[in-house]
Amino acid sequence: WASPAVVDYSVIWPDYNMTFRGIRGFYQAGADRQIKGAMCTSWELMYGALFENSWYGFVYAAECGWSLGQTPKADYDRAFAANWFGLTQPEAADWMAQTLYRPFPTGGKLGLWANGALVQKASWAAPADFRRKWMQRYPQMGEAAAEWERELDASLERVAQMKKLARTNEETLAAAAAGLRLMRQLARKCQAFDAAADAYAAARAKAEAGATPEASAHLAAAAKALRSLLPEYAWLTETYQYAVDHWGHWSGDVKALQQQSAGLEAMAAKLDDLARQVTEGRLTKLPVGETLGLGQKPVLLVGQWTPAQMSEAFREIRLDVTPFIKGPGTYRFEWQYTRGAHALALRRVALVADGQVVAEDQHDGHTGASTSNNVYVLTVPPGEPAKKYELAATVASHGGTDSYGEVSLVVD
Repeated sequence: WASPAVVDYSVIWPDYNMTFRGIRGFYQAGADRQIKGAMCTSWELMYGALFENSWYGFVYAAECGWSLGQTPKADYDRAFAANWFGLTQPEAADWMAQTLYRPFPTGGKLGLWANGALVQKASWAAPADFRRKWMQRYPQMGEAAAEWERELDASLERVAQMKKLARTNEETLAAAAAGLRLMRQLARKCQAFDAAADAYAAARAKAEAGATPEASAHLAAAAKALRSLLPEYAWLTETYQYAVDHWGHWSGDVKALQQQSAGLEAMAAKLDDLARQVTEGRLTKLPVGETLGLGQKPVLLVGQWTPAQMSEAFREIRLDVTPFIKGPGTYRFEWQYTRGAHALALRRVALVADGQVVAEDQHDGHTGASTSNNVYVLTVPPGEPAKKYELAATVASHGGTDSYGEVSLVVD
């Protein structure tokens, strides 16, 4: 059997360019080999991916079952609009192409945003980790967020217009709106977190200058920026609950959306508490933004670990970090598990300059399915720069050696 797939796994919106090309190729190859038949598949359908948004691809597979992809795409779009939605307007084929097939540009500044897997993972990142894991590593996300939002607004306007005119399968358009709004929420999340991080940085500066009212006002602005995301998350939670109840969708998405709201509220509440302490004179120096998920410094990937380096007993592993040590200062190294059956335990991380330890942080840390105390802060003293800097870590992977992860750096 020829068995292509609608590429709707690990993404919020199906990759229809790859889907259509794959279906045509599989079915033509099957016909060339005179196989018995064909079927089109779908995997996963979670993390924001709604089955209703895949009908456009499955019906295309049915079309290719007899035409082997010879039908021009514009003709298919026209037929799908008419038969699925009852839309026979002259522009209906363009609506399909611009709203279902590719509802957002894929080049230029928006190239990164066209990476469906990245958009999906960033959308579900815990609020407290969002800037560190995504925005500070991929600054172009924030730089293009407003443009991405405008593009999705335009697609949502087309969906609303189509829904007014459609005579059947309106729920497919409701699902389209949900998927597009979930992706738009990521753009808004980037902008809200940028605003919150800027306000928090201003609050730190004002607090250190003794300008208490201004510091408190900036902290309130940071909290307000984060809470501005809550109404849309409430709408998305309600809509995905409907998808669970009526479309058989995965209930884990509802829980994950609730966790987004809870995480944002927890961050905002922390900012409220800091504002009270500043106002009451109990706090004159605010913690660095990185500790609150509102850092602004770039996060640099400095190394990785693999099973080949692991042991169930504690042992030292080393990473060459020479290109990243630029002189005296405070360097924050985060150890983050990415995959594998076994978590990583840490006891000590030191910076070795030409064979001599110049800084160390000794405490127990852990990173795996859960994470605790996995950031090690090393202060490099003034002095002549070394020819080689190494990060020496005492680590173990308990229960086995199947552990992979990344080490990232933020310079204070």
